[in-house]
Amino acid sequence: MNNNGDQIQEAEIVTTEVEEIVREPVVMTEKDEDNEITTTEDIHQEDVAMEMMKLEDTIKRYILDIDKLQEEIKSQKEMYDDTFETDGEYAQQYELLEEAKRKTQAIKDRIMQQSNTVDLSQKIDENKDRLKDMKTALSDYLQEYQKTAETNEIEVQEGDIREIINVTRLVKKNSKYRP
Repeated sequence: MNNNGDQIQEAEIVTTEVEEIVREPVVMTEKDEDNEITTTEDIHQEDVAMEMMKLEDTIKRYILDIDKLQEEIKSQKEMYDDTFETDGEYAQQYELLEEAKRKTQAIKDRIMQQSNTVDLSQKIDENKDRLKDMKTALSDYLQEYQKTAETNEIEVQEGDIREIINVTRLVKKNSKYRP
């Protein structure tokens, strides 16, 4: 029995040693044209760096293309608007519309000075701020849930399954959107 126990213990040691060897990354070396030794790890890092450079170039190209297209749309929009502004009948009707807007705004300003309207407006603003904070917190909780549960779905109520989507945006560093 003692001999059997020794064999089991020896088998466990061998198994553990094999597992450790398998877990260690295999690093192979080779010589390049200049007789410099490179490892598979170096090659992998170079591949990753190359992929990152390609991805960065693609992103930069898209940003430039988007900026160019936005400028083109802006130019086309200006030409479009100019066609209306040069039409006499349109200009006359537009002026009447602007006068109606001014009158409507004056009435709205008068109503906004009433105390119950001011109170409601403040409550609406407070609730909008609260809603924004709640949505931000929910987003943080959903990201944590997604990582922990390793799923993109959550059942909110029985039978009401929602999908978690991630939205990534690019904004200028000095943008008002930067937290």
